[in-house]
Amino acid sequence: MKIFAMRLCLAVLRFVYFFIKLRRPQGDKVLLVSGLSGEPIIDISMLAGELSAKYPGIEAKVISERMGRSMSGVFAFIPGMLLQMREIAGAKVVVLDRSNIAANALRHREGTKIVQIWHAPDAIKKFGYQVTDMKGGLDGRVAEVMCVHKNYDYILCPSKAVEKAYCEAFGAGPEKMLPGRRYGMPRIDRITEISRKGDELRHELRESILREHPDMAEGRIALYAPTFRDVRATKTEELVNELLERGFAPALKLHPLEEGGMDDSHSAMDWFAVADFVITDYSSLAVEAAAAGLPLYFYVYDIEEYTEERGLNYDLRDEAISPYVFTDAGELAEALDSDGYDYDRLKDFRYKHLECPPTGNTEALAGFIASLVSGEDPDESQDEAASSRPDSQTRADKTQQGVPS
Repeated sequence: MKIFAMRLCLAVLRFVYFFIKLRRPQGDKVLLVSGLSGEPIIDISMLAGELSAKYPGIEAKVISERMGRSMSGVFAFIPGMLLQMREIAGAKVVVLDRSNIAANALRHREGTKIVQIWHAPDAIKKFGYQVTDMKGGLDGRVAEVMCVHKNYDYILCPSKAVEKAYCEAFGAGPEKMLPGRRYGMPRIDRITEISRKGDELRHELRESILREHPDMAEGRIALYAPTFRDVRATKTEELVNELLERGFAPALKLHPLEEGGMDDSHSAMDWFAVADFVITDYSSLAVEAAAAGLPLYFYVYDIEEYTEERGLNYDLRDEAISPYVFTDAGELAEALDSDGYDYDRLKDFRYKHLECPPTGNTEALAGFIASLVSGEDPDESQDEAASSRPDSQTRADKTQQGVPS
């Protein structure tokens, strides 16, 4: 009955969309849809800003609205769905940060391009079609009926190392993957700003965070940001207590879908400006911290269970960063007290899983999107953009070369 209702709803949407396309002219427009929460993710905001600033002939419109999982949430989203259908019909390029019914399941005009940039810059844990019919994952029948992750022309892939995982997760071939060495997520540009001492953004964030948390001003700050667990709540108390006992100032930033943690107005990424260490587990925040050049540690107390229940695309214990992977909270806290962090290992981990340069990613991706709008060869336009990228280094890169950060 549920599947029949979904098929019927989809048929109605396709019928309505057919007439929307007849009435809605297509222009030089990019529609950026952020469906992770009520606010657009930073990559969508930065990309929209770059398109508006550098390409005045292109209209960049952002829509940020998420459909609820309950039946009432679905009905409440109907006006939002109709708005998305109308805007997609008038756009030459649609940019997404997660799956989207209107983009994935409807039949669009010939020439409309759909680009998936995803909301996470790595794939430590399995996702999408990799976790079909698993707890917390996709229902296989629903995914098939609703055409989840279909219609993509391009998918932003952070590195060759995770290309296979991305192909599996999105149900797409390697020919649709935008190479990470040429197209990075815009957030990497911001992370570089945050990680550079003397940068205005870094200074502003430090002042703002320490104003909210003055008790941390003199301590060694350990940012602890675990991933969201679909099966059970994250166990944080043991590690937090160990950190406190050793004189660290733990900043616990839980996933937005999980209750608890610090109540403040800053994202985990913002905390890179003040953190002395970063601790995570299977979260893509790991490669973001590596891009910032921050000493990175993993607390994977449940790695065997998590691998069995959810699945991992690679085992952190087999990576260059393996000396900093712990299952015991006490051993991890003790490691934070030791000297001689190996930044070579951090850099190897970063560039294996996140191939893009430290800066110029927003500009490069905006150039690619603009070329799709204009009908130019995107590869040719990107070759020109790549040759003009500035040379910038993160703290990890500078440490590698013996340059003080």
